[in-house]
Amino acid sequence: MSLYTNIIINALLVFPIIALVITLPYILYNYRRYGSIFSLRIAIVYSFVLYLICAYFLVILPLPTIEEVAQLTTPRVQLIPFSFVQDISVTTSLIWDNFSSYLHFLSAPAVYQMLFNILLVMPFGMYLRYYFKCSLKKTILLSFALSLFFELTQLSGLYFIYPRSYRLFDVDDLIINTLGGCLGYALMTPFMKILPTRQEIDEHSYQRGLHVSLLRRFTSLSIDYFFIILLDIILRTLLTKANLVIPYQLIILVFLYFMILPLIWKGKTLGKSFTKIRVVHSDEKNAKWYQYLLRYGTLYLIILLIPKLLWEFINMEFNQNALSLNIYFILCGVLFAILISYLFIASIEIATHKILFYERLSKTKIISTIQLVTSDSEVSQPIKEEGFTPKSEEETEVISTEETKENEESI
Repeated sequence: MSLYTNIIINALLVFPIIALVITLPYILYNYRRYGSIFSLRIAIVYSFVLYLICAYFLVILPLPTIEEVAQLTTPRVQLIPFSFVQDISVTTSLIWDNFSSYLHFLSAPAVYQMLFNILLVMPFGMYLRYYFKCSLKKTILLSFALSLFFELTQLSGLYFIYPRSYRLFDVDDLIINTLGGCLGYALMTPFMKILPTRQEIDEHSYQRGLHVSLLRRFTSLSIDYFFIILLDIILRTLLTKANLVIPYQLIILVFLYFMILPLIWKGKTLGKSFTKIRVVHSDEKNAKWYQYLLRYGTLYLIILLIPKLLWEFINMEFNQNALSLNIYFILCGVLFAILISYLFIASIEIATHKILFYERLSKTKIISTIQLVTSDSEVSQPIKEEGFTPKSEEETEVISTEETKENEESI
C-alpha cells in the first residue's frame, strides 16, 4: 500500500506541471467554444487529467534500473484468457462460515491484482459516461484501448527505453480493465440523477459566454501582442540586414495592427477571433474607421506612447546630469505608479462591465460572438446564472448572427 501511495504522490507532484502546459490551450478552447470558463467544467476536466496521470504512473512505476531489466528471464507475455481465475482458485479458498477465510481471500496476490485492475479503469468509465456522454459500446471500446495502451507501454519496455519489458503483458489485464470501465459506466447511473448534465453545463457556459469577462479580454490581448511581438522581431531582423531602423517601430505596429485588422475583419483581431469577441458601434452595428482610430489611438496614446516619451525624456535628462539620482527614481516611480493605477482601475471597470473612457469617446464596445447551441445543432435557450433554470422564450437571445453555428462536441 505504501508503494501505491508513493506513486500517487509522484503523480500529484507532476500534475501541476502538466496542468500548466495544458492551461493556455484549454483556456483558448473554452473561449473559442463557449466564450467562458466554467469552474465546474474545469474541476471535471482537470480531475480527469489527474486521474489519467495517476493511472499511468501506477502502470509504469516503480522504474527498475536498465541493468536489472537486462538480467530478467521472466516471461514477457501471457496470452491465455481468464488464467487469473485458475490462479485465484489455486492460491485461495473460501469457507463460507469462516470470516478469516474472506480476509485471506482478499489479501491473496491474485485477488488484489484483479481488484486493482478493475479499480484502475473504473473512473475512466465514469468520466466517459458522465462528461463525454459515451455509450456503453463506446465505453467498452475506449476502456479496452486505454488498457491496451498500458499493456503495450509495458511490453515495449517503456517505449524501448529498456532492453525488454520489465512487466508482463497479460491478456487478462485487458479483460479486467475493460470490465472495470464497464463497471464505472454502470456505477455512474445514480450520480447522473444528482449531478448537472453535460448539456446543462454547456448551456451555463454559453450563457456566461454572452458577457465579455476581464480574463477573456486579457487572453485576447495576450494573443494579439504575441503576434505583434513576433512580427516586430521578424521585421527588425529584416531591417537590420538592410541597415535600416524605423523609430518607434513597435508602437507603429501596435497602432496599425489594431487599426487595419478590425477594419477589414469587422471589429476582430487574431486574439478577438480566438476568444469569440469583436468591437462594434455602441448600437452593435459595425464600427466605422474613425471609431477604431479614436478607440485605439486614444488608448495607446495614453498607455503606450505618452509613457514611452516621458520615460525617454526622464532618461535623457538624467544622462545629461540635469537630474539627481533621487529625483530620477522618484519620477520613474511616479510614472510607473500612474500607469499601474490606471490599468488597475480599468481592470475593475471591465470586471464590473462599465464603459471605459476610450469606449465612451469612440462610441464603441466589445461584444461576444458566441451563439447558444444544443447537441442537436438547434439554437438553445440560455439559462440563468444561478442554478440551471431555463429562461422563457421571450428572454432568449442569439448573439452575432454573422457567426456560423458550431456543433457540440466533447473534448
